[in-house]
Amino acid sequence: MNLEFNFVVAALWGTAVITLGLSLYAWRRRALGGWAVSFAVLGLGLFIWSFFYGLEVAATTLQAKVWLAKVEYLGFVSVPVSWFVFSMQYTGRSAWLTRRRLVALCLIPCLSLILVFTNEAHGLNWAAVSLDESGPIPLLETTYGSWFWIHSAYSYALIIAGTILILQAYVRYPKAYRRQNATLVIGSSLPLLVNALTLSGVLPIPKLDYTPFAFTVSILLIANAIFRYQLFDMVPVARRTAVDNMRDGMMVLDMQNRVIDINPAATALFRQNATEMIGRSLGEFLQNQPHIIDSFRDVSEVRTEVTVHAGERDRFYELHISPLLDGQERMNGRLIVLYDITARKEAEQELARARDEALEASRFKSELLARVSHELRTPLNVILGYSEMLQEGIYGPLAEAQWLPTQKIIESTGFLARQVNELLDLAKLEVGQLSLHPEPFAIADLVQGVHERMQVLAKAKRIALVSQVQADVPPILVGDPLRIEQILLNLVGNGIKFGREGTVTQSVFLSDEQQIILQVSDQGIGIPPEMREAIFEPFKQVDGSLTRLQHGTGLGLAIVKQLAELMGGSITVQSEVGQGSTFTVCLPLPSAEKEILWTEQTQTA
Repeated sequence: MNLEFNFVVAALWGTAVITLGLSLYAWRRRALGGWAVSFAVLGLGLFIWSFFYGLEVAATTLQAKVWLAKVEYLGFVSVPVSWFVFSMQYTGRSAWLTRRRLVALCLIPCLSLILVFTNEAHGLNWAAVSLDESGPIPLLETTYGSWFWIHSAYSYALIIAGTILILQAYVRYPKAYRRQNATLVIGSSLPLLVNALTLSGVLPIPKLDYTPFAFTVSILLIANAIFRYQLFDMVPVARRTAVDNMRDGMMVLDMQNRVIDINPAATALFRQNATEMIGRSLGEFLQNQPHIIDSFRDVSEVRTEVTVHAGERDRFYELHISPLLDGQERMNGRLIVLYDITARKEAEQELARARDEALEASRFKSELLARVSHELRTPLNVILGYSEMLQEGIYGPLAEAQWLPTQKIIESTGFLARQVNELLDLAKLEVGQLSLHPEPFAIADLVQGVHERMQVLAKAKRIALVSQVQADVPPILVGDPLRIEQILLNLVGNGIKFGREGTVTQSVFLSDEQQIILQVSDQGIGIPPEMREAIFEPFKQVDGSLTRLQHGTGLGLAIVKQLAELMGGSITVQSEVGQGSTFTVCLPLPSAEKEILWTEQTQTA
């Protein structure tokens, strides 16, 4: 055997080993997609072709060479089909490959196999075969029949079509995929060129089929794409599939604002198809949306909301524009993503309408309460005044049997008047009609006044009422004494009303921030944790039955909270069920000395 013979056989079998290894590698990763399976079939076909062609070259008899050449056809006819299927799947066109179309693709290859194995009966594939021993290597010499050229044309068409698909991917897909696509283009184009040169007979050994050698180079290039560029870990079809299945519209514009890529969600937005839009200016499709064109014509990066007028119903989108940069960090296009937020915006608008309606209803309720409460105060005061004059004997002495009913009238009218006053205060607070009247006042006198007014109620419930003002509290403060007294009366009154035998303490002291703290503690029923926020809402009560027993309406704490906030302060509560509660009101009340100094500085300035 000569050197040329050894080299050719070794090269063919080396190709077989490489292609078989790549086929097994792709098959193990078939879970990644159908393209891995078609690539595995492609590698297996090349293995059969190369391996048995090596055996054919090594064979010494014509009969053996013909039989091996027929076996080679198992790989020879499968390579063009598997390459085309791989290209379709790799570039995201798997949907086209229906079962019926796959069967149709295999018809001519299958017929070629049948004709090759029955060639002696008709000669359609090889019109004549002989052994050529004129060169350094004894080779099979064939005269091709008519079917061979039909199958060759079909094979060329499939390989060229697959190569064109890869070329389109090279142009369309992002830069990150272009090296691997270029590798595939070169790898697929090389066998076409070499096979054409083989058939023309211009290569050094005319009867030798150089196509497997070309496929050796192609397989090495594809292997480079697999192991260096991680073809199966970064496949453009994965990107294409993800982009096409996005619910949000996406498009890519060049520097002339022409559409160079667009997904189905975006084409649906413009009611166009991709082929009509690609290559055309985006402005052509936004002619009825001039505000969008004018605002974002030259913007390279932005995130905002836009409204698109679509018939009778507007649609709302969150618009993201990002620059696309080349390797030198120069902008060569823009990526536009449109997130459809119509449902969210419509929900927000509906919530806003409901809020406005609720606010209007609340305002109407507050105004009604204020009007009704105001109208009730006068007749109640008249009833209370005449009842007290009757009890004092101004209109003559009352009989013993008349005194107790008169007393009940006075008590009930007083209670009703207090409730009306609370309703009126709450209504004024809610509509912003209650105003403060700050003035200097003695805090100790105010606390003592509350103590004296609540002492009778405390004694009736056998509760000790304790009042104290810490020594560091300025004696004269500036604030609205009427409203501060109202806060303390409500808190102390609640402590007594819902308390048991024990102590109710009202304290006034300074906080670390030099704010005035009004604190009322009781040993009453306590407040459950889940109710500690609700008690400050109007008409909310911890225990409805107990509240009704104590003649409460649930307005006191709501008024206290709103008064504290009106003064720029706050209220908190600490409580333990069965042990009592502590309400703490923090108020920014300046001392009279600081207020006078501030006023003088302001007037001087």
